[in-house]
Amino acid sequence: MRVALLLLLSFASFAQQSEELFDKAPPEVDEALRARVAQFYQAHVDGKFRQADELVAEDSKDIFFEAEKTRLRGFDILRIVYSDEFTKAKVVVALDRDMGALGTRFRVKAPVSSLWKIDGGKWCWYSVRSDEILTPHGTMHPGPMPDESKAITLTRGPQIAALHAMVRPDKTDLNLSGIKESSDTAKVVSALPGKVDLILVDPQIRGLKVTLDRTQVDKGEPATVTVRFTPSGATKPPASVRFRVVVR
Repeated sequence: MRVALLLLLSFASFAQQSEELFDKAPPEVDEALRARVAQFYQAHVDGKFRQADELVAEDSKDIFFEAEKTRLRGFDILRIVYSDEFTKAKVVVALDRDMGALGTRFRVKAPVSSLWKIDGGKWCWYSVRSDEILTPHGTMHPGPMPDESKAITLTRGPQIAALHAMVRPDKTDLNLSGIKESSDTAKVVSALPGKVDLILVDPQIRGLKVTLDRTQVDKGEPATVTVRFTPSGATKPPASVRFRVVVR
């Protein structure tokens, strides 16, 4: 079986954050938060952003209004980290949505952090203005305003071919046996400045498991993609498979 690895670049930059869980919240507090988070993101699935606005804290409504709003395919609540005696929380939600890069549309499911607090007696989504802007779809990192003398060169943008050359796998073809358990690996290395996020788009082939050992790499750091095939006997494997790793 020939497995082909395809790298795609996504021109958005979101930071993924992780923290250790604090003490477990009382059941009624946890249930109330989960219900409000589900209502908030279901409004994004339904495209009813006015309803989502009703779950936004008063001091964050301008930020929510200014943020780009995109319909979701679905969502899953992954983790909740409580603080301030269970009056604030960071909620990690896996957002199922369509993305586009280089003229290609594809579906991804990626974790995004959101902030919640008790506002007016109810859990509400909120954000804080800083060098990081937290939106319902991820954390945006606005860059500094460009010097006017350099603005004309900045508007030209990077060359697509040059960006592709800066994030590369050491090989794009991985070979597996179609009749016995086997595995192969490839390494993805970024030469781009700063950190980039990697999102694995699983091809969903029976018996084929694709894993990524890290979802964020700094310049020069490798990430290892492992593909493993375990034949079931009932289904004949395809002769070739393509899967994607999205770089953003």
